[in-house]
Amino acid sequence: MKLPRGFITILALYVFIHHMEALEVGGPTQELINSICTETVDYELCKEIIHKHLDTKTMNLFDLTHLIFRIATEHASDTYVFIGNILREHPDPEETTGLNTCLTAYTDETSTFLKVRHEFCQEDYERMIIDILSTRKILKRCRTDFQIPLNKKKLLIEKSRVMKILINMSAVSGSKALLDKNTQQRVDAICKQTIDNKFCKGIFAKKLVTSSPSNTDLMNVTVTEGERNSAKTYFFISTLLRDAGDERSGLQKCADAYAIVNIAFTDAVSFFNKGLYGEILKLTGKLSKGVGICKTDFNVPGYHINPMVEKNRETKVLVAMEEIIGHMVSS
Repeated sequence: MKLPRGFITILALYVFIHHMEALEVGGPTQELINSICTETVDYELCKEIIHKHLDTKTMNLFDLTHLIFRIATEHASDTYVFIGNILREHPDPEETTGLNTCLTAYTDETSTFLKVRHEFCQEDYERMIIDILSTRKILKRCRTDFQIPLNKKKLLIEKSRVMKILINMSAVSGSKALLDKNTQQRVDAICKQTIDNKFCKGIFAKKLVTSSPSNTDLMNVTVTEGERNSAKTYFFISTLLRDAGDERSGLQKCADAYAIVNIAFTDAVSFFNKGLYGEILKLTGKLSKGVGICKTDFNVPGYHINPMVEKNRETKVLVAMEEIIGHMVSS
């Protein structure tokens, strides 16, 4: 049977829309979204924008902030294209002056948000906030009091309104991604005792779901990340073993080492969930001994530097974090 023209498209849209509506956000994620949107100028539109672009049920503050920055960048870019199309359709000199000003403004909006995303990934948060706030002034350059067809003018006004809200959302979410002063002092105190201050602080910046975490929140992030990281490292070593050749002996020892490390971190997660924080401290010796089994004085095919050097360093940082925070929680 021949289907009517356009039926497949309509069906595809129905399935897509139905899928979007069926995505239910997890409780903690919804709380994060609410905490961001309550500080914006349009609570409902803020939630609508975020939900429209979510592709997973659970996100932490870091992921949500990254998502909002991406949405803002894409909206600025789309608006630039929209203005460019109006210019091609209506090249009247009375209209082009205002439109060209808006075109330049949205070019600058797009490039600034690309810069913001880079700064966010580089953990240059202070510079990031400054650049986000600068986009408010950029947007003000695009006035909509010039003459263009009414339907296009209404769309441009709406796009500018949404851009303003996205800037607001970015500033709120970006600020929340920064730890409060008290927490930052605790994180600094913890991380400066490890062998990699930046890696340590990066874990907290990416994994904490609140800007004012308790010591148990810091411990939760540490043991959870330790388990995830050690499991990932064990799998990585397993893939290297497939083509290990003469270096198989060294890699096999590392595989054995990370089997021990992963079990210990898994036990730490279990103890944390039971509130047995003192037991977590007892595991640090086992973790350190496990990492020590993995020597790095051998070559790995395809690598100029043995990749286990970095893997061991990251694990040592996580072990140190667990011990430091373990004493904080237990005291």
